[in-house]
Amino acid sequence: MKAVVFKKYGSPQKVLTIKEVARPTSKENEVLIKIKATTVNDYDRSFVRGKPYLYRLMYGLLKPKHPISGMELSGLVENVGYNVGYSVKKLKVGDAVFGVISSYGFGTFAEYISIHENTVIKKPDKLSFEEAAAIPHASRILLKWKLNLKYITIMIQGFFQMSAVLDKGKTLIKDVVEKLSVYLR
Repeated sequence: MKAVVFKKYGSPQKVLTIKEVARPTSKENEVLIKIKATTVNDYDRSFVRGKPYLYRLMYGLLKPKHPISGMELSGLVENVGYNVGYSVKKLKVGDAVFGVISSYGFGTFAEYISIHENTVIKKPDKLSFEEAAAIPHASRILLKWKLNLKYITIMIQGFFQMSAVLDKGKTLIKDVVEKLSVYLR
């Protein structure tokens, strides 16, 4: 399969190359996804550049631990982990899915990825693959602006969860899926 690979940190124009790499296989609790769409965002740029330097402490001091960048995707489930139908319980072959995978690694700048089933959810039929791939990162920015909160953290993985700390220190839990499903109707 083809993937966008980098072996050292630097300017994306200089370090990113398209290479043929081995197609991953799904392990227990993982799904093999044929990626239909992904995104490029500020995190990907920082990851490839290795700046801020804090990223290097997390993802490889001198060179990247994950040679394939990318953290958001949409695509089709092509296979599920060992014991087909036993390990993976939430998804089946043929399901259209989307999500952000950064809690389990990187690698969406490729044709396929095998990743934990909790990193993706089923894609609503009304969304194109491109629209679905853009939701995880863009929704964080939108909700931060829309809710006008001082501090907000959104984890969009597996099932959407959002926690926001208000100015007065109170914690507000919102169900992002409910908000998005109302918007998509």
